[in-house]
Amino acid sequence: MRRFLFMLILFLAALPWRLDSASTLPLSFRSIVLAADRIFVGRCLETSRELDERGFPSRVVRMQVIEPILGLAPFSVSVGSLLFKEYGNGSFHCDPSVNQLLFLYPESEYGFTSPVGLGQGLLTLVQDDSGERGITSPFPHLAVELGEKNFNEVLALIRRYLSR
Repeated sequence: MRRFLFMLILFLAALPWRLDSASTLPLSFRSIVLAADRIFVGRCLETSRELDERGFPSRVVRMQVIEPILGLAPFSVSVGSLLFKEYGNGSFHCDPSVNQLLFLYPESEYGFTSPVGLGQGLLTLVQDDSGERGITSPFPHLAVELGEKNFNEVLALIRRYLSR
């Protein structure tokens, strides 16, 4: 019995104190840019849930690429990812009236990808009354880091990070 209690205490001591299964580390904007292999401004055309050719449950997101920045040419691209399926902040909301700045991970060996950092690599473009485009993020650390930068300033920052 003592041995059992000793092993139980040892086992419990080895467990991490916090078991946050869906926690996400906040990524700096620079880290998001450098982790992406495709960056573009796009608009979601449609999403569908289906099984891919290997039988994996997938959410396929069809995007219209408006402004390619890294790794793409202007055309429509299909992006499928298991991560689009379940995660709250990482869930991809398809709204054809909204332009988004996407930072996508490189495709996995099975052809899946997702926005960098469970949704941190998904920013919304907004336009003020004067026509100037800005960027918004639901992640407070990115909202603070990007501050009041307009789209052209964010684009210059992306290009500076990529050139290093």
